[in-house]
This record gives sequence, structure tokens and C-alpha cells, in this order.
Amino acid sequence: MLMAKPALKWSHSPGSRHLVLHVFGALAEFERGINHERTLAGLAAARSRGRIGGRPKVLNNQRLEHAQELAAAGMAVPDIADMLLVGRSTLYRALHEEKKGENEMTTASSIDRVWSIRDAVLKWLYLKAMV
Repeated sequence: MLMAKPALKWSHSPGSRHLVLHVFGALAEFERGINHERTLAGLAAARSRGRIGGRPKVLNNQRLEHAQELAAAGMAVPDIADMLLVGRSTLYRALHEEKKGENEMTTASSIDRVWSIRDAVLKWLYLKAMV
């Protein structure tokens, strides 16, 4: 029985191995990019249909307002958490975010934002001059 000779001899030199490695790497990177684009398109389509995704919130607005009223009345946070059937850390986080949101709205003025932008630009220019 006669064996056919291969039409192309494959070289096992380090250069050809390097080439094959880079070609496979480029193909893998291309495929990963396509998967990323498809994932983002799917998320955008779901968002347009009203789907947000992620874990549902344990404390809705009504329960959070009730927790704030109880905390303002002097009830301890662990007791409030037990009553609402949520974790203490969840309740602490929710109450802290509400306070933080209120403070940002009352203390931040437009002039403060202008000064912070000015400072950021000056810092950028300073760092650019150092290079």
C-alpha cells in the first residue's frame, strides 16, 4: 500500500510555533469581542423591553420609609431589621444611602461643582507638564 506524501511540509521551528500561537490568540480575541458585542446588544434589547436584571431589592420604597420612621422614633436598627425580615447590614446600607443622598442634594451647589472641575483640570495640566 502506498502512502500519499503530504502536500505541505509543516515546520516545527520556533518561528512557526510563534506564528500559530499568535494566529490562534487573534482568533480567540476576535471571538471574545463578538461575544461581548452580542451580550451588550442582548442587555440593551432586554432593557428596552423593561427588564433590568440583577437581584431584586429587598427593601422597596414603602418598607424603607417605614424603617426610616421607626429609626427616627428611636427604635434600634437590629430590631427594625428583625421586624422587616431583612439583614442588619442591608438595613444599615439602605439607611446610609438615603442619608448620603439627602446630604449631597443639600450641600452640593453649582459653584462647588465648578470648583471641583477647575481643580481636576489644573491637576491634569500639572501632571501633563510633569511628563
